[in-house]
Amino acid sequence: KSVGEGAEVAFDRKAMEEMMDLSPSGLDELMALRKVVELIKEGMYDFYVLDSAASGHLLRFLETPAIVRGWLKSIFKVLLKYGGVVRISKIMARLLDLSKDLKRVQEILFESKTTQFFMISIAEEMGIREMGDLAQSLEKLNLPYHYIILNQIVPVSSCRFCRTKRENQEKYISRVRKEYPKKEIVLVPLFPHDTRGIERLKKLSTSIFARAQA
Repeated sequence: KSVGEGAEVAFDRKAMEEMMDLSPSGLDELMALRKVVELIKEGMYDFYVLDSAASGHLLRFLETPAIVRGWLKSIFKVLLKYGGVVRISKIMARLLDLSKDLKRVQEILFESKTTQFFMISIAEEMGIREMGDLAQSLEKLNLPYHYIILNQIVPVSSCRFCRTKRENQEKYISRVRKEYPKKEIVLVPLFPHDTRGIERLKKLSTSIFARAQA
């Protein structure tokens, strides 16, 4: 190995260390979404469902593309710093690939006419409050949504406990309808079993879409 090659490796390592120090939170989520982008490119499926974590994680995930865009600008400054000393073509190629995928991710999340965001909550005080905070954040991000799904609605029953629980849920259902008059409200019943397996998923989807079309 020549002295020049050794210097290049050392400077490449130094550049990568500085870039990793600038690495923003949420980058792992973005890398996961890049995998979804790869699947979309392959065209193997008709629909792709992203089941997010709690609203706080979701918002960080949605804000990640913009954050990483700023991160990339800082990285390019580092590259310019070392560009006159060593060749960093491999690093540049990776970053350009990331930049392209980032643009595609933004198109999928915010610009695509085929992407739908579904707000899902439960008919309880804490759930409705959290949903309100999320709705405000989505509005700031300019991310539209048309459906609100209220999960685990107790079916009408002669059971006194069940009836009382349903009456309490009805208060929050009415509140959601009043506060979100332009949204489609879908009620999903509480099932007596876990929703696992194809047949139970079909039962759940039938319940959701039957109410969405009602």
